Amino acid sequence: MNKKLMVSFLVLCFVVIMTACGGTSNTGGSTSNEGDKKPAADTDKKKIVLKFASHEAPEAFFSETVTKPFMERVEELTDGQVEFEFYPSQQLGNVSDYLDLTSQGVTDIAFFIPSYTSDRMPYSSSVAGFPGLFTSSNEGTKAFHELIQQGTVLETDYLKNNVRPLLGYVTNPYDLFSTKKLAATPGDLKGQQVRSSGAFMSGLIEKFGGTPVTIATPELYEGMEKGIVDQVGQYSTTLDSFGLGELIKFGTQGVSFGAGSCGFIINENVWQSLPEDVQKAFQKAATEVADSGSQADDDQNVKIIKEWSKTMEIKTLSDSEKKAWTKIYDEFNEEWVKEQEKSGSKIGEVLDQFKELIAKQ
Repeated sequence: MNKKLMVSFLVLCFVVIMTACGGTSNTGGSTSNEGDKKPAADTDKKKIVLKFASHEAPEAFFSETVTKPFMERVEELTDGQVEFEFYPSQQLGNVSDYLDLTSQGVTDIAFFIPSYTSDRMPYSSSVAGFPGLFTSSNEGTKAFHELIQQGTVLETDYLKNNVRPLLGYVTNPYDLFSTKKLAATPGDLKGQQVRSSGAFMSGLIEKFGGTPVTIATPELYEGMEKGIVDQVGQYSTTLDSFGLGELIKFGTQGVSFGAGSCGFIINENVWQSLPEDVQKAFQKAATEVADSGSQADDDQNVKIIKEWSKTMEIKTLSDSEKKAWTKIYDEFNEEWVKEQEKSGSKIGEVLDQFKELIAKQ
């Protein structure tokens, strides 16, 4: 074959090869012509599977009214693009370690209780605990959920720890429950071993002359059964979820001994990797479920107390009896804010923001 025929043959081969390959390079998933292409969101959404850790059993009230509905709503809003591997009952580790486990990527999402890591989450662990701020879980939850998504609280308690808050939740105001004696007046706590969930609650207990006993919720049953804890400031839904109803003999209504905060956090790197529409689905699901779940919690609290009243001594405080508690609460709140601000804390500013958000509800 002469040189001219050889060149012609090679050119022809090149044209055939380029035609078969579409005439251009393609680093995406599709090889169809430009006119036939559809947006990637319509044709080939990448499946997102996220680990979700919780300390509660799957059948617990919070799991049924908040955790599961949240996951289901996210899956619904993303048309199944997001799926969850759910690890309840502390299968991925102790609840007190969930901040670290999420920050380090052991789990993508986790239930969090900020009072267990109050040194690193100073605002989330204390602001909802100030007694007398709100009267229901729903009222407190909507304000707290908004508070933690912005400003000082977001930066200090979450982003600094390489996590982002997905959902904020506040319990009903706490009452006092015991296996030993009724605590209806402030003096009833003097000398009592009172369960604490963190530094803020410990300070409140000491103000009343009690001795704080720091113990996680899953270990509370054993603590009360063995007499390690005399009094627990909690609300009925949580106690009932962990079977404490069979131990408790005394309880109050109207003490408003602070409240607890919790919610869901996600690893910040994972969050930043999510498409914008998926992020919006998470935010929408969280806002909806925080509202519906806390409403269900308020209803459940009333239901449980009504049932417990059949076998326990439950005392509802009069307005004059509440004032005796409120007087000490006001003193404690002022003292706590002043003491924390000595070391540069912005708790007074955060508390004012929280109050403003509560007033909007």
